[in-house]
Amino acid sequence: MKFIENLIFLLFPQLLLKKKAWAEEYHRQEKEAFLKGARIFFALAAFLYVLHYYTVDRGEGLAPSPLWFTYRYSMAAIALVCLICYSFKRGIVSSRRYKWPTILACATFCFFQARTVLWYAAVPYVYSFLFVLISVFILRMPLASSLGFAIAVMGAFLPSLIEAGVSISMAFSAFSVTLIFIIYGQSRTLFNVQLFIANQQNLETQKKVIEINLEFNNQLRSFLPREIYERIIFNMRKKRMAANHAIEEVLRPRKRDVACLFSDIRGYTKSSKSNDSYILSSVLPNIKECTEAIEALRGIPRKIGDLIFSYFDHESQDINICRALLAAHHVCIINNDMNLISNIEVHRSVIITSGEATVGNVGGASSAFEITALGSPANLAARIDEAIKHTAMRTLLASTKIICDEQTALACFRFAALEHQLVPLDELGITIRDFSEVTKLYLIKPTRANSEALSNALEALRQEKQTLFRLTGSSDHPDDPYKDVYKNSTLAKKASSSDDVPGDAA
Repeated sequence: MKFIENLIFLLFPQLLLKKKAWAEEYHRQEKEAFLKGARIFFALAAFLYVLHYYTVDRGEGLAPSPLWFTYRYSMAAIALVCLICYSFKRGIVSSRRYKWPTILACATFCFFQARTVLWYAAVPYVYSFLFVLISVFILRMPLASSLGFAIAVMGAFLPSLIEAGVSISMAFSAFSVTLIFIIYGQSRTLFNVQLFIANQQNLETQKKVIEINLEFNNQLRSFLPREIYERIIFNMRKKRMAANHAIEEVLRPRKRDVACLFSDIRGYTKSSKSNDSYILSSVLPNIKECTEAIEALRGIPRKIGDLIFSYFDHESQDINICRALLAAHHVCIINNDMNLISNIEVHRSVIITSGEATVGNVGGASSAFEITALGSPANLAARIDEAIKHTAMRTLLASTKIICDEQTALACFRFAALEHQLVPLDELGITIRDFSEVTKLYLIKPTRANSEALSNALEALRQEKQTLFRLTGSSDHPDDPYKDVYKNSTLAKKASSSDDVPGDAA
C-alpha cells in the first residue's frame, strides 16, 4: 500500500499540495520559472534554426533548397510566435493553459526533426529523441504528464524513422532509453514539491516564532520600564542572547553610580481622602505624563502611589546627573501646564540626588520584578523629602523648584551654569535625618534658561562620550549594556525632541 502511494505521488507530485494553503504559491513560482525558461528557449531556438540553415545545411550541400529553407524558417517562425506570446503579461500568459503553445511547438519540433532523417540519411536519428528530452525539460510537467507527452510525440514520429530505415529494435531501444531518462530526470519534480513544502513549513514555523517573540516583547514591554525593555531587546538582537538570559543579565543587581529623581505630590493624602475625581482627573494623568518624560530621558522609574522614583545609570555620572535634572525640569513643566487646565491642582516636589547604589531587580528571581536603586542616594532623597516639610522650607518652595543635595549640585555646576538658590540648613534649624553631614541644599528653578543649559550640556557630554568610544573602541564601565548604541533609537529621538522645554515655570 505504501509502494502504491509513493508511486502515485511520483507520478502526480502536486497531490502533495492538495488542500495546502501554499498550492497557489507553488503554482505561481512554477509558472514564473517556466515562462523565464520558455522565453530563453524560444529565442535560442529561432536563432539556431536560422543559423543552422546558413552553416550546417549549406556545408552539407542541402541549401539552397526550398525544402530545407521552408523547414528551418518555419520552425524559427513558430519559435518567434511563441516568444511573442510569452512576452506579454496578458493573453495566453494569464490563462491556465499557458503551456499549450510550448507543448504544440515542441511536439512540432520533435516530429519534423524525425522527418529530417527521412530527407537526409546522414542526420542521426537519435536527435529526435534528444529533442523529446529537451522538450520535457522545458515543459516542467509532472512525471505522468511528461511520460504522456513523450509517448505521444515519439509514437507520432516513429513511423518516419522506420520509413527512413531505422530498425524497429533500435527505435524501440531509443524509445525505452528516452523514457528511462525522463523518469529519472522528472522524478526531481517530487523532490522539488517536497522541498517546497518543507520550506513553507519552515517559513510557517519561523512566522510563529516571530509572532511568539512579538507577543513576548509586547507582554515584556507592559511590565518593564522602557529603558530596561530596550536593554533586554538589545541583548537578544545584538548579542544573540536567549530571552531568559537577556532578562537575567539586564536585571542582575550591580553597583553603579546613579542619579536619583524623587518626586511625590504634596498634600496627596489629604486631597485624595474624600475626592475620587482628584485621583482620576488629576493625579493619574499627571503620573502618566511625568513617567513618560522621565523614560524619554532613559530614566528607570518606579511608581509607588503618588511617588515617582527613578534612577539614571549611564556609565557617565555626569550624563546621569544631567539627565535627571533635565527630567526634573520636564516634570515641573508638565505639572505646571496640567494645573493650568485642571480644576484640581497637583503640586509636586522634585528631589535630585546622586552617588553609588545597587540597581537592578532587588526582588530576586523567584518573585515579581522589583526594579529599583538601593543605597545612599535613594535614602537621602527620601530624607530630604521629610525635611522640606519644615515650615521654613515650605516658604522657600512656594513656587515649583527642584531640590538638589550639595554633592549633586556642585557636580552639575561643573558642566552647566544654572540659576540656583543656596539653602543653608543649619541656619534654618533643619537637619536631614541620618545624613547630618548634609548641611546645604540647592534650589533650581525650572526656567527656559536652565533647561537650555542642561540640554546643551547633555549634548556636549554625549558627543564627548561618543568621541571617546570611537577612539578607544571600549566602554569605561564593563557592565555598560549599550555604549551609546541607542543614539538613533526611539527613546533617543524622543529624548532629543524633549530637550527644549518651552516657557518658564511659575
